[in-house]
Amino acid sequence: MKKLTILFLAFLVLNCCKKKDEPDPNPPAPDVDTTFYTGMDLSYQPFLENYDFDYKDENGEVIDDLIQWVSDNGVNLIRIRLFHSPDPTNPILSASGLESVIPLSKKIKAGGNDILLDIHYSDTWADPGNQHVPEAWEGLSFDAISDSVYQYTKYILLSMHQQGVLPEIIQIGNETNSGFLWDHGKLWTGDDDNNWPNYTILIKSALSAVAYVVKETGTGIKTMIHFAGLDNADYFMQKLSEYGVGFDIMGMSHYHNWHTKDLQALQDGLSEITSQYGKPVMIVETRYPFTLGWNDWTHNTVGEEGQLIPGYQASPEGQKEYFINFAQLLKDIPGHKGIGFVYWAPDMVAFDGPESTHGSSMENVAAWDFENKALPVFDVFRNY
Repeated sequence: MKKLTILFLAFLVLNCCKKKDEPDPNPPAPDVDTTFYTGMDLSYQPFLENYDFDYKDENGEVIDDLIQWVSDNGVNLIRIRLFHSPDPTNPILSASGLESVIPLSKKIKAGGNDILLDIHYSDTWADPGNQHVPEAWEGLSFDAISDSVYQYTKYILLSMHQQGVLPEIIQIGNETNSGFLWDHGKLWTGDDDNNWPNYTILIKSALSAVAYVVKETGTGIKTMIHFAGLDNADYFMQKLSEYGVGFDIMGMSHYHNWHTKDLQALQDGLSEITSQYGKPVMIVETRYPFTLGWNDWTHNTVGEEGQLIPGYQASPEGQKEYFINFAQLLKDIPGHKGIGFVYWAPDMVAFDGPESTHGSSMENVAAWDFENKALPVFDVFRNY
């Protein structure tokens, strides 16, 4: 961590006095191809590798290389999160620092997969209720924050380029319904919504950095803005358009227990948004349980019948059916605008034993059962 901090500070010293290279931050969206992403967010892997357990295939055979195995079984995109300077004493947070992200990216590339890099622009989890500025940026002026976003984004991507692991897609912030980098880029909930100019300036700083790296490296990196849930997504896209924010993909979270359980309504809403704003959409976080049971003593986020979608049981086949229909509703969005989904934390099994109170809160929504055997849901990845 100390070595990375020194390198980053040196990078800033060399670049802070230079005029920003500012290729057009709002380039037109590229033509949408017919690639359909069946992805997984495997950000927990650097953390989980410290525990003594095995993932197994459907036949109970031990999987030696998880990244390679999922790539061989239909996964064509792996999403990984990045925190700025995570607490080194917190093993989950520190597993998402750049020192862990680059080795994980190397494994992903070796497995032949694409990368979606989810930059939180925070030292910890960023979501609609938490968008805290990195500790290293506390007390900076708005202009300094804007420049830091540019320099930091460029530093990350050039560092990954040097290691041969540039992402195919970069996510500018995580679940930014309420903006990011509070209070500089916070989107107020009052009638005026009076901080959109500042939020979009910060977004454009990141987009300018991506444009610079694309030009310098001759590579193609698509950009994504991430919103949680369908509610107010149309308004969010309208404001981004109004302020001239040019990006390639709209990323969305969809959790059946927090967002709508009506998959037809979800498809209709996404079809309307993609048609109106011309952007393809990817659901970058979703999941569904294969049981309501527990495999450790840690509270689960999904555990009640009332949280389920009517017609979709909490069973291996019910989980598979959910993902089949979820993939199909995205594929049915007109104009190939529904470009895929990402299964969030499918690897988060009960890693710490059956009586752990600090284990997984998601083992019943994983893609492996309580014996760590791969579930039928992998057929969806193989077939779509």
